[in-house]
Amino acid sequence: MNFDNTQKDIGTYILPFLEKSLCINMTYQEKEKINKIIFKKIKVKNLAEAYDIPDFKSNYGKIFVNIALNRFLKEILKEEYFVRVISGSRYLKYKDKNLLINYFPIGSLPSLDFNHNQHLIVGYNLGKNKIYIFGELDISFNNKKEFETFKSNNTLSGGNYFYSFELLKPFIYD
Repeated sequence: MNFDNTQKDIGTYILPFLEKSLCINMTYQEKEKINKIIFKKIKVKNLAEAYDIPDFKSNYGKIFVNIALNRFLKEILKEEYFVRVISGSRYLKYKDKNLLINYFPIGSLPSLDFNHNQHLIVGYNLGKNKIYIFGELDISFNNKKEFETFKSNNTLSGGNYFYSFELLKPFIYD
């Protein structure tokens, strides 16, 4: 979702929380290694060939961030963890949590899946080679009124686009 006045929305919703997030800075070499993994998997030689594959361009960011995040988690997590895919969504099982990994490009907002209670909010800006782990969000509700109040106070127009980053808890990984 892009906004009419993107700079205002990023400034209002995301920028104050970039400094507080866990930032993954990738070097050009790391980015190229990940691209090689993607190209090998889809059997192409370069990005230009990959873009000829239907829907690749729209999914490239998410595919790239999945691989980069998995590599990063392998380095920082001390305890055993699992990343599993169910119906196209990725879940991080770590400690006593089962977090839905919610990816979004910086310049938009994350869209929440209200069928899952625990989320890990991850933003990415591939142009700047950065991935931001903003934090965890627990959206467990005791009743329909709590759910509706949460949606009306924390999402755009009471929809799924979440903007209340102050509600996120830091991702604790040690």
